[in-house]
Amino acid sequence: MIVDRDPTNIHTFDTLFYSKLLAHGYQSVSRGSRKKDIFACKKMFSPIHLGNHWCLICVNFIEKTIKYYDSLGNKNTDCLNIIFDYLKQEYKNKKNETFDSSGWQIINSEDCPKQKNGYDCGVFTCVNAEYLSRDAKLDFVQDDMPKLRIRICYEILNNRLCF
Repeated sequence: MIVDRDPTNIHTFDTLFYSKLLAHGYQSVSRGSRKKDIFACKKMFSPIHLGNHWCLICVNFIEKTIKYYDSLGNKNTDCLNIIFDYLKQEYKNKKNETFDSSGWQIINSEDCPKQKNGYDCGVFTCVNAEYLSRDAKLDFVQDDMPKLRIRICYEILNNRLCF
């Protein structure tokens, strides 16, 4: 639904993208963007599943940043570097040129809202992606989770985002 709202500027990968990339390398995911030039987008999102925890990667092609959002406050430089390497390989594969990595920053986000339990990481990940996709400030907190869960349910059932 995030992509449907702005298909020209936003690209997302499914929940298996990062796991496949990590386990089997670039070739296992190279077909995932065959219908779209991700480098023409403003932002690209990928949910990151770490076994029992969900996080988010946001690539901003305008600002030249790759940010990792973790609602537990953990850092994951390895993940950031894997995504950066993916971008370099994808660029070479799709454009037959070397990716210009000058000016790019990989960042463990400090402004990610924090969860205070062991089970809301998926909601935080979904809401982070939705807010970031429309350049909204990440101003929600743990106490907002019940209403955000209801909003996500409403959006899924109606097949459209509220904002």
